[in-house]
Amino acid sequence: CTSIVMLNDVDPAQLCPQYWPENGLHRLGSLQVEFVSADLEEDVISRIFRIYNTARPQDGYRMVQQF
Repeated sequence: CTSIVMLNDVDPAQLCPQYWPENGLHRLGSLQVEFVSADLEEDVISRIFRIYNTARPQDGYRMVQQF
């Protein structure tokens, strides 16, 4: 599982926009991001996403964990 560490808050002024779906699926061009799960422990939120490139279906999907 690939990891992403986010060190700043989501910014409503779009300096750091939210790029993941709260639930379900989000598509941007040929990329598809699917929300799998979220876990809150103290001050850390851990999310799991399934990433899929529809232009390269032979590559399958990649699981990504965001902290």
